[in-house]
Amino acid sequence: MVPEVVRSNALAVGAEGWLRDLPGLVGGLAREWAITVGDPFEDATEAFVARAVLADGTPAVLKLLIPRPGDAARREITVLRLAAGRGCARLLRADPERGAMLLERLGRSLRELGLPIGRRHEILCGCASALWRPAPGTGLPTGAEKGRRLAEFIAATWEELGRPCSERAVEYALSCAARRAAAHDDERAMLLHGDVHEWNALQAGDGFKLVDPDGLLAEPEYDLGVMMREDPVELLDGDPRARARWLARRCGLDPVAVWEWGVAERVSTGLLLTRIGLQPVGRHMLAAADYAAMSPADSGPLSLALANFAARGWRYGKCPAIDRGRRAMERDSPVDGDRHLARLRRDPAADRPPGRNLPAAEFTVVSRRVLSGTADDGAGLH
Repeated sequence: MVPEVVRSNALAVGAEGWLRDLPGLVGGLAREWAITVGDPFEDATEAFVARAVLADGTPAVLKLLIPRPGDAARREITVLRLAAGRGCARLLRADPERGAMLLERLGRSLRELGLPIGRRHEILCGCASALWRPAPGTGLPTGAEKGRRLAEFIAATWEELGRPCSERAVEYALSCAARRAAAHDDERAMLLHGDVHEWNALQAGDGFKLVDPDGLLAEPEYDLGVMMREDPVELLDGDPRARARWLARRCGLDPVAVWEWGVAERVSTGLLLTRIGLQPVGRHMLAAADYAAMSPADSGPLSLALANFAARGWRYGKCPAIDRGRRAMERDSPVDGDRHLARLRRDPAADRPPGRNLPAAEFTVVSRRVLSGTADDGAGLH
């Protein structure tokens, strides 16, 4: 009855009781909501998700989240209620205490359709922007909280996993997370999905809708940053900033913020996928992270070629010659996570990290030149 991945994830978080009680929970909801519950979807991971039919014959989906610490069910239900079917699947019934939702049934995922990346980005932008709206007072996490949590996870998990990507990539991701956390503005914050990618976009009539929202009140550039993190192999094959520029233009947003959220999300997710053994995509994300961090203020073809050369070594699980000496030094000189996290509580414009990194105010000016395509090969930007 329960897909193996769902069972494994439930056991991993100590939810044996939930697994034991699941048949009774499903049966009780079927009676209360007057639905007939059918077979589960085998591709679910974090919830028991099954086909259902309403009393009037309308197809639906029953979703029961694996119980975990935190308020994931409340956040998802909050987003779906506020969306009211625009941009996200329509919520028909909900029980936050039991982590239960009854949703409209949608079609195949964007991933299954095999569309070109440009078309996928267009669809995802349309779905995400349909959801964006002011939503003060909902109690959802803010962009400031998200930036801090990303930084905390990156600093701790990089060390825990034996540093599976370069220190440079981690330093850069922590700096980007700090800048986005400091840039949070309650007045500009919107209701966001929080996990916009091709697996979470399903066919809905002649369009698409998103499922499985995380729920966030933040600058809308965050949702596009998640799109920056995805398709890492494609990111290695050209100027990664071109994607940030396109996404920002498509939605009328700031390319610098899109880029910086993407940097933090790419490292965080790459580390998470490495931790759970989902390869090669975790390794590809970390390779793309190293590529993006090679020279964040440079945009010319020579800079990109050198960055690509080094990053491809990480992509295939090897350490390129240019990095061997630095990697040996890293073993004796660990990243000071506390020092980086302390930056989140400071004015980012006051920080001047070592090396070629710029203070936040100067970095923003330089980044806008790079992301707008007006910068040179970096000679005047060091």
